[in-house]
Amino acid sequence: MYNEVKNKFYEVNSPNNYKRINANHPIDIYLGLNENLKKSLVIIAEGEYEEPQSSRLIVVSISKREDEKVALSFDLLDNSFDDLFYRFCADILESTIESVSKNIIPFIVTRWYDWISLFKNPNDNLLSESEIKGLIGELYFLNEYMFKKYGYEKSLNSWMGPEMSHKDFEINKEWYEIKTINDNALSVKISSLEQLDSNIVGNLVIIKVEQNNQEVENTVSLNSYVNKIKGKLPSNLIYLFEKKLLTVKYFYNTDYNKYIYSIRSLSFYNVKDNFPKIKSDNLSRGIVKVNYEILLSEINEFKVVGDNNEFGGI
Repeated sequence: MYNEVKNKFYEVNSPNNYKRINANHPIDIYLGLNENLKKSLVIIAEGEYEEPQSSRLIVVSISKREDEKVALSFDLLDNSFDDLFYRFCADILESTIESVSKNIIPFIVTRWYDWISLFKNPNDNLLSESEIKGLIGELYFLNEYMFKKYGYEKSLNSWMGPEMSHKDFEINKEWYEIKTINDNALSVKISSLEQLDSNIVGNLVIIKVEQNNQEVENTVSLNSYVNKIKGKLPSNLIYLFEKKLLTVKYFYNTDYNKYIYSIRSLSFYNVKDNFPKIKSDNLSRGIVKVNYEILLSEINEFKVVGDNNEFGGI
């Protein structure tokens, strides 16, 4: 869909020139250039919605047409960010391709608000290598453990990492904090006090990975693993999954294909009262932020042995 969007913009070269993206798409969606020769996405549909919020790079406007339909437009102000704009347009097309609702405008506006933070900080969009590795670990745990134990919908709703919550997964008074580290690492970093501090016994899940030079059997890249999960989810849950990915600033980018990993091991550790951790009630007054590292050799006694450590692989 991205290439289709990109090619469609190449076809227009004059002001107020728009082309319908696809004759088979259920929604009237047009790509083109506005009167100021700025790249533009326009949706024509029934429905009403109050004026949406714009960003520094995207002007969003909505108006009523003579035929009583609504025209919702997204105009890109800076062409140096056209790649991100193409991806936004492609996402709108893909997320509405099976739409049967006449009142699609609120859905598209809501979708825009999922994207708006990316356009507010366009120079800080790509994930760092450590963020890529961490997200792969969370997705691996989601796919290989949570889906099997709790099903798709409950698992996705329990994934709190994208919500910037204290724990990565919280469900049924259980919690799991996921840490993805290199296979030869001797310690694991705890980046905030809240990650392991809880009155409820929880789980520290350590996933060890090794970086590879190319994607072969039993290896994974971020893009390929996202597609794998999307391929198994019911269609009604794909939007929820994509929304959570956008919250952590993930959208498909070929740069992510160069980060390829093998999953070497996955281990559960019960985080009990005597687990080596820093607790909030032990802090001196005035300390507001804590991060620390735990030696793996010192938590072997807390390692869970059994079914929890047996996974089906990538």
